[in-house]
Amino acid sequence: MKWLQDLEEIVIDPKRCPMTAKEFTEYELESDGNGGWKAYFPDRNNHAIDAVRYSRERDMRPVRIW
Repeated sequence: MKWLQDLEEIVIDPKRCPMTAKEFTEYELESDGNGGWKAYFPDRNNHAIDAVRYSRERDMRPVRIW
């Protein structure tokens, strides 16, 4: 999630991918039940986000210079 958050922009066409746009827009930290937030994201309602993360795994790896 940190890698995705650090991107300048994530572009999703809401007309062609309305559920993906909704998922990215509404995904937030887990609520602690007292009006605050826990330090992690819930592992639910994140299928499109997971697909993007898996598809970009190579880009997330640190660049190794020999």
